[in-house]
Amino acid sequence: MKKLMLFAILAVVSFATFAGVPKFSYVLTSKGIVYATKLNMGMYNTRIVTSDGERRSINNDDIYGYCKNGNVYMKMPEMQDNKPTGKTVWMELLAVRNGFSIYKYDSFLPSGQAVTDFYIFEDERYVLQLDEKNTANVLSFFGLK
Repeated sequence: MKKLMLFAILAVVSFATFAGVPKFSYVLTSKGIVYATKLNMGMYNTRIVTSDGERRSINNDDIYGYCKNGNVYMKMPEMQDNKPTGKTVWMELLAVRNGFSIYKYDSFLPSGQAVTDFYIFEDERYVLQLDEKNTANVLSFFGLK
């Protein structure tokens, strides 16, 4: 079911990007997709304004993914030392090809230094973290620079 929803999201976003359609926002929940003219992510709730002006608040635990300003974010397993930690984090979906997805994850070290990691998933199964050895080949596979 998530594969179908992810494919539908990517198709809509791709069409909007290539067609020059203004960027829009939406939230992907277990009940379906909710389109929004405004979307604000909070610590515990996401506040949206729908196209008909209705204001809604959705608990972040009920959200699988969202799109804001043309960027798609999905809730994915947090990885540490190539193993899932049991927690989920928001990762930006960069591209999909042949069932594989590449995600960007921005985080901070305890020192405050920003860190950006890239992960490959097949559906929701972790496959690979990009490093110096594989970055060029993987980015080429996805058509990214």
